[in-house]
Amino acid sequence: MIMRKLLIKLLVCIALLNSTHSAAADKYDAEAAALTRAAAENGLALNQSSRGLVSKLSPYQPKDAVYLPTGGIFLFEDQRSGLTLVTTTGRYSFSEGKVYDVLRKKQVQSISDIRESYFLPLNEAPFKPEDAFTIQFGNPSLKRQAVIFISLDCQDCIDFLKKMNEERELVRFDIVFLPSPGESAKRVKQMWCSVKAGKITNYDILQSLLGKSEDINNRLIPHENLKDCSVEPIVTGLYLASIYNVQGIPSVVREDGVLGNGLPTDYKNWLKLNLQPLLKNPFNK
Repeated sequence: MIMRKLLIKLLVCIALLNSTHSAAADKYDAEAAALTRAAAENGLALNQSSRGLVSKLSPYQPKDAVYLPTGGIFLFEDQRSGLTLVTTTGRYSFSEGKVYDVLRKKQVQSISDIRESYFLPLNEAPFKPEDAFTIQFGNPSLKRQAVIFISLDCQDCIDFLKKMNEERELVRFDIVFLPSPGESAKRVKQMWCSVKAGKITNYDILQSLLGKSEDINNRLIPHENLKDCSVEPIVTGLYLASIYNVQGIPSVVREDGVLGNGLPTDYKNWLKLNLQPLLKNPFNK
């Protein structure tokens, strides 16, 4: 699977960096064992090299450990020269030997606390999918299963939507549009502002993506007339992607907060995948 890399950093501001094509790190497979192995290789499980590092920390003897999907770390220094670490996802902060779960607004007392709230359900996120530039996809009578992050210049995204459209009665997810650098970002804004002005509908956009309707270009508001159009929903989508440490487009976040950087080969099997065993104490025999 090829995906378009889009690095997103969050803390007060968001920076969009140039994206490049590379082989996806996570190739989600229909087989649960392969999925679990991919997750373990990408950090959810403590691997052999990590255990070797821990063994060198003698006389410090840890009794438990868990991988934190930080995305990266910001280091802040205040006027008293105090240092605070904050993850770029905005999830955790570290100061004076204490760990805080920023999103849940509480101090972390133990690794067990982190395990219990490791995955952040979509309905508990500080930025809601419905507040972003979002289109609902699939059977409206089903509960939402996931959120799919796409950009308009991502062919893998379009191919996935076409595949899912063949079994749309069995699926239900939200599509969140993110602006990758260049013309795609301008077109996302143009589409959003045209929807807001009633020139086109979300259904028109979806049918256009699926190749089932005529081109909608002649109904879009010209770029020169978009100066007064707020892009807050597009920015909200970027914040939401950052909260879940989305590293590439396409990506998918399950309703319970499980992230897939890339799209699952077997979407329905991926919805059932249980990653909790990967969070177990690695020091337990």
